[in-house]
Amino acid sequence: MAIDVRSRAIVNQWPIAAAEGSAGIDIDTAHHRMFVGCHNQRMLMLDTGNGHVLASVPIEAGVDANAFDSSTHNIYLATAERVPAPTAPSGPSAAAAGPSRVRPAIVPGSFRILVCGNVREVSP
Repeated sequence: MAIDVRSRAIVNQWPIAAAEGSAGIDIDTAHHRMFVGCHNQRMLMLDTGNGHVLASVPIEAGVDANAFDSSTHNIYLATAERVPAPTAPSGPSAAAAGPSRVRPAIVPGSFRILVCGNVREVSP
């Protein structure tokens, strides 16, 4: 999706068929690249001018966030396995409290920071 920050209007949208549930997005504005961490264990690099997927690389399960470092041209992805979500309480008091916002706990020893280096070199 492309947004005009001045008008706050959506100016373009692109479907990303290779992504299943994006979890983290960051942008290299100088090189017009968007990095998308996906729940299907892929990290996609897109051209922000036309939405084309330029690269798709395997990553570990459980991506939660990513960050692009413009000084090193590295993209960092945080991944971790999680235990099943706790069962939400039921009944009138639970309904009055609203939806549960409890995040599943991270499986000990599963947290990773993945680094993809010099990502600006990929071209269509």
